[in-house]
Amino acid sequence: MFTSISDTVIRQKVIDELRHDVRIDSTNVTVDVIDGVVRLVGTVPTYFQKITAAHEVQRITGVCDVVNHLDVVFMVHWTDEETATIVRGNLDRDARLTDPPAIHGAVAHGVVTLTGTVATPVEMASAEEDARVAPGVIEVMNHITVTGPPRTATWI
Repeated sequence: MFTSISDTVIRQKVIDELRHDVRIDSTNVTVDVIDGVVRLVGTVPTYFQKITAAHEVQRITGVCDVVNHLDVVFMVHWTDEETATIVRGNLDRDARLTDPPAIHGAVAHGVVTLTGTVATPVEMASAEEDARVAPGVIEVMNHITVTGPPRTATWI
């Protein structure tokens, strides 16, 4: 027998999760739930918070889907050049990346576009994370190509 959780209960669980997650400033976030589909509306100060909110809400029992209509509104203005410099530094310092210079990032109006090549999907996700956490980012477009690990000669 399947017991569904009411939208009212789901809404309260979502609000509680967002309020108690120290990574998210949910002051300006409104939550609506219809048939288990959660809609997040409002503003957060970073792209990282926007993505984190949706990921955390998706994990709540009874949530069928999340519609993320959160907008990123910066408390401090970051220029595209400043954001690009921080993204580049994050990539260069990331020990998970085998060849950071093979990844390129361009920033336009807060949107980071990543291009280049990496050996594994884990590296691709790591590079995206490096961009996502940089201040001034409102969205990340990941166009990195996974080429696979370099082949080594096999001797018989």
